[in-house]
Amino acid sequence: MAIKMAEKMEKNPNTDISKEILSELKDDPESRLLNGAKSNYKVETKSNISSTRKDIESQMDKLNKAQKDIEAQMAKIEQVAQSGGPEDFFKTMEDQGFTREDIQQMMSGGGI
Repeated sequence: MAIKMAEKMEKNPNTDISKEILSELKDDPESRLLNGAKSNYKVETKSNISSTRKDIESQMDKLNKAQKDIEAQMAKIEQVAQSGGPEDFFKTMEDQGFTREDIQQMMSGGGI
């Protein structure tokens, strides 16, 4: 394909392709020009894959941490549900960032 393009460019008076480049393409289809382009493409692709892999691994680490945090919170809530004590309930809710007023408002059906 590159050879055909080079031949057309050679015949076109508006382009300036040297006989040397054309003969190099004809003599060696896997010329240095084409190999250079392939080489750069491979390096860029490997770099993109590596970067994407690192991003995904980082996101997975964050998700795993969030999952562990949620599991710990669920365990606390389950423990409160089993003990049934109102003080444990209030303490757990406060640990979640709610104030006593927020909790009382939720309990009365007013929402936050």
